[in-house]
Amino acid sequence: MSEKTRGRVKKEDKKKTKPRLGRPPLASRDDRSPGMRQRIIDAAMESIVEVGYARTTVGEVVRRAGVTKGAFVYVFKNKQDLIKATVEYLFEAGRIKTANVVFNSDPSIEDIEKNLQSVADVLLDKIGMAIFEVWMASRTDPELRETFRLVEGKNRFLRKQVLEQTLGDKALQSTDILMLSEGLVMLLRGLSLQEVLDGGVAQGDLWLWWRRRLAEEMFILKDKSET
Repeated sequence: MSEKTRGRVKKEDKKKTKPRLGRPPLASRDDRSPGMRQRIIDAAMESIVEVGYARTTVGEVVRRAGVTKGAFVYVFKNKQDLIKATVEYLFEAGRIKTANVVFNSDPSIEDIEKNLQSVADVLLDKIGMAIFEVWMASRTDPELRETFRLVEGKNRFLRKQVLEQTLGDKALQSTDILMLSEGLVMLLRGLSLQEVLDGGVAQGDLWLWWRRRLAEEMFILKDKSET
């Protein structure tokens, strides 16, 4: 084989073995396990709560989840895909927590207060804080806003179901009760911001005062809707 031929072969071999820049390492079999997706979502939620949405990068999530970049791209296309899955998971986790609320067929003001507190416990805990962070970020992110809008539609339907179970099916015919219900969500989102800044809002005087006033008003409107 001539020197010229040998040189050409060596160049071709180098081309074949040269790594592709920008490609993450392949995911191992362990990285492809059924629990891997949830590990990454949990890491994303933890990051959103602790450092905020903007600083929740793929690199940060991968580090917290203890997985390779290859494992991440095997499960999710990009950060947007991950955040969409995380938002859906957060709302589902909130739905499961509110599903444990005990309903009374003839609730007192105190019973209604307990159910309002159950809703607050979801929106003012780790799950609620993460939802709040994503909600705020969606203001300047059209794709994220659309994801949030779709999931929030499902959540609004869930709130109506909880309202019906708490106050009776006739309650849904009262515009005032429906407005109070939506107003409660707006109130809790505002308190979520205060929780971030100060903490302890779920048991603070401001929330306890509003909780009692809302329960009393809902109790009065419930009686009116049944007459």
